[in-house]
Amino acid sequence: MVLGDYGVIGMLTDALKSDRVDLVILNTAPLPLQIRVLKKNRLLVDNAPYIRHAFESRTIAVYIDFARFEARLLERRFSLNP
Repeated sequence: MVLGDYGVIGMLTDALKSDRVDLVILNTAPLPLQIRVLKKNRLLVDNAPYIRHAFESRTIAVYIDFARFEARLLERRFSLNP
């Protein structure tokens, strides 16, 4: 955790009245985590909707390409046909 993030986590734990808070820098997170977060889509604040939309569109496009590759890879690896 970066020192500057502590203030954000503190505000979140106070607002939610819970210590069960994870703060993730989404644009540097692994692709599967980005997709999981986008699927849940519990948006708290949106100060820059155009930037958010661009991020979401780019992430979904990359994930679609990745999912096709992953499906082929898993099929080859775990296929019952030799």
